[in-house]
Amino acid sequence: MNKDRLGNELNIIMECEAKDIELSQGLRDRILRNRKKTIGEKIRDFLNKEIEIPLVPMVASFIIFFIIVGVPKDIMVKSENIIDLGSTQIIVREERRVSSREN
Repeated sequence: MNKDRLGNELNIIMECEAKDIELSQGLRDRILRNRKKTIGEKIRDFLNKEIEIPLVPMVASFIIFFIIVGVPKDIMVKSENIIDLGSTQIIVREERRVSSREN
């Protein structure tokens, strides 16, 4: 019991003596900056970070991505020539394969 009463008295004396003391803004900022952050504060700081992405490279990368994905792959390589002879078409391919067609 004696320890609790002594602790309360010391608390009251400390509060009375320290109520007129004010910390400078720089000291407050330094104390807040150097203290150990909790997990919740670290998560909140991470989620509140501002991400800056330059507009021109982002738009260019999206355009390149959509061109690569959207354009058919066969349009880039033309391995056959078509010759029109009247109403007949002859297809000349660069490949050396033979296909048999049965009618």
